[in-house]
Amino acid sequence: MKHGEERAPILTDAPIDRTVLDGVVSALSSDEQGALGKAAAAGLPERKPVAEWVERTRRLVLMERERSALRSELPYLAERLVELLALIPLPDGASPSQLVEQFLPRLPEIRSTLSEDVAAAFEGDPAARSFAEIVVSYPSLRAISIYRIAHALHLQGVPILPRMMAEHAHGHTGIDIHPGARIGRRFFIDHGTGVVIGETTVIGDDVRLYQGVTLGARSPRHGES
Repeated sequence: MKHGEERAPILTDAPIDRTVLDGVVSALSSDEQGALGKAAAAGLPERKPVAEWVERTRRLVLMERERSALRSELPYLAERLVELLALIPLPDGASPSQLVEQFLPRLPEIRSTLSEDVAAAFEGDPAARSFAEIVVSYPSLRAISIYRIAHALHLQGVPILPRMMAEHAHGHTGIDIHPGARIGRRFFIDHGTGVVIGETTVIGDDVRLYQGVTLGARSPRHGES
């Protein structure tokens, strides 16, 4: 457009017919019996707060030692977990606060187990130069630490959230560990890309796993054969 010329008026269409909008609203709001409707009824927590919670919990378990920091961070994590649990149906009428009070005392044992996992990685990987290198840079430890946190919640019967945590780890590491799998102590995954550990998998103590491995066969469910 040349200087001084007037802009042509912008032509606008007529507003969308209200009956069309109302019809779409009615159709979308009435789908309660389909798979998506049932999924919504079971609770659909946002991924971001679940990922933030498990990463902060992982960091606390792996790294935090200062009493003042622990006294500050633990109540925050407890409150956030209560909020996340309030979004989903819980087993046997348990309350979010009850489940959190049962979960928190598991953290020292999770730390103890992860300490052994780090030692196993150091012993099993000639390229490892220090424990610190493993803690901050090994994707396998990230996946294993998130698994051990999610597994503790899975054992309490918490639905949905442990799977979301596992998928968060999977997306960042390429290692897919179902929170229902049973994994023993001193577990090490070398490299790890393409590892899949299914729900029915049982792994004993002192096991080293390499990349590109799938554990857990396909099995029937819900009466399928």
